[in-house]
Amino acid sequence: MDDKNDSFKDYAYRGIDAFLKLTAKAGESIKTASNNAIEKIDSLQLEKQLEQLYVRLGKQSYALLSAEGEVIKENSEISITIEAIEAALAELESRKESSAKPK
Repeated sequence: MDDKNDSFKDYAYRGIDAFLKLTAKAGESIKTASNNAIEKIDSLQLEKQLEQLYVRLGKQSYALLSAEGEVIKENSEISITIEAIEAALAELESRKESSAKPK
């Protein structure tokens, strides 16, 4: 009778062990998927910000062109917007490179 209890306990322990390993792997998969989703959302937000910066640059350029007849990069508003665009592009490129690296 003890042999049956021991074999049942072994069977139960192996089942629990397998279940714990499976849930750990599932947890890792869920964590990876959520991290990937967060990275994607962050990149989309950055792309949206970049679009808004391009719109702002266009409006500023048009206003300068209408008022002064020319657009110069040294204009403080234009240069601030261009710097913001360059920073957003660099950040987006950095995120794409880091997400392309195998983990």
